[in-house]
Amino acid sequence: MPNRSNHGGRNRASAKLVFGQFARLRFSKHSTTRIQQRGYRLNDLEIIVQHGTPTPDGYFLRDRDVDSLQRDLECQLKKLEHLRGSYAVVDGNDVVSIYRPDHARKRSLLREARETGRE
Repeated sequence: MPNRSNHGGRNRASAKLVFGQFARLRFSKHSTTRIQQRGYRLNDLEIIVQHGTPTPDGYFLRDRDVDSLQRDLECQLKKLEHLRGSYAVVDGNDVVSIYRPDHARKRSLLREARETGRE
């Protein structure tokens, strides 16, 4: 993680990454004003920190970073398409089975999920 330092005696926003996940950023009044003026949203910062390249005082989202993420997401979408309609039977932490239920069973599974509040 980049080394964060004070700039002009004022605290700068710092990012904390835990297991590769964006955890929390603190925003100064100046930074929130600039974010709004420049058309960014607060959650845009999360994307930049998660996927950008660390620099000494921040994160830079390069073309290479975006291209790499795009390839990863395209691969994940292909996997999701292959798994569409699959059902995994799980008991606690134990995987019991996996299959593609027929139409009647799909309806039954979704009805049960609604009734138990799991949907």
